[in-house]
Amino acid sequence: MKKKRWITGVFIFILLLFIIWNSVWYFTIATTYNQLTENMSKDQHGDFFLEKDEYSYYVDKPIYLSWSGNLTITDLESDNSVIIWPSFLDDNDEYGVLVHIGGEASVGITVDEELRPIESDPDSEKIINDNKSELELLMSEAKRFWNL
Repeated sequence: MKKKRWITGVFIFILLLFIIWNSVWYFTIATTYNQLTENMSKDQHGDFFLEKDEYSYYVDKPIYLSWSGNLTITDLESDNSVIIWPSFLDDNDEYGVLVHIGGEASVGITVDEELRPIESDPDSEKIINDNKSELELLMSEAKRFWNL
């Protein structure tokens, strides 16, 4: 009898942990991403997308029990993008850029908020410097659009 009670107690404890974890995840994601997707409609994949003026704005919400989603702003003329991975626990958002070089080649670079490459690489620094004004404009537009 005690063994059955113990197993039931462990099961209820695990179930409560699961409910709490799901609730924390849901309310964190819902409150953060609902604010970020205001005035945006869903595309055919269920992601939020908006083309406005010369930019496209894209919000990729995290999948179930994942914390990793992102915000992307793309210049429709050059196809260069700034990607932001919002942080839920602090203000340490992560940033990246996707820069198109010639025809169809593109380079993804992880950067800080000031668009400095995280890893010291002369090629990355040159790509960033060559596209600095456009990337700064994209970053400021992303921060304005999503109120970051």
